[in-house]
Order: sequence, then structure tokens, then C-alpha cells
Amino acid sequence: MANYPASNHALYYVQDPRSHVGNSMLWWKHDNCGYTCDIRNARVFTESEIKEMHSIISGDKKAFRKEIIDGRIQHHIDKQSCREAEAYQVATKKAVR
Repeated sequence: MANYPASNHALYYVQDPRSHVGNSMLWWKHDNCGYTCDIRNARVFTESEIKEMHSIISGDKKAFRKEIIDGRIQHHIDKQSCREAEAYQVATKKAVR
């Protein structure tokens, strides 16, 4: 793992390690209204903000460097968002016996 030096220009995402959805981590939302699995909706914090967050200091939350997380983003399609009826159906002939 890379050891990044402290920098007032570093940016962070804040994760709630107490829970997850499937294999997805939960991130503090940009509007400070709960958590999200979608990193595009996560709030980005400065290092000075992170240093003052009680939940980071106490260990309830974890801060990850934005550049590290951004390099690990995976896009996927949730199976629940697709209906069977939307799939292309191939007409098949039943075998005659």
C-alpha cells in the first residue's frame, strides 16, 4: 500500500465501516444527509476537515484518500434494476417427437 504524505491539498471520502450493502462500502453523502454506495454522490472532504471530525478521531468512521478510492471505482448494473421482460427473447421451436 502506498504511504501518502500529509497535505492540506489532499482530498478524502469518509466511509462508515459499521455497515455495507452487498460488497459496496457506504460513503458520507455530499449533502450530509445519510450515506450512499454511489461514490459519485459522496462528499469530498479536505484534510483539515478530516482532522477535526470527531467520528474520525474516535474511529467510528474512516477517511480514505480520494485518489486511492477513485482508482478502484467499479461500475456495475444491479440485477434488481432489470426485468426479465426487457431481455431479448429468441423464438424457439419445440422438438417434435
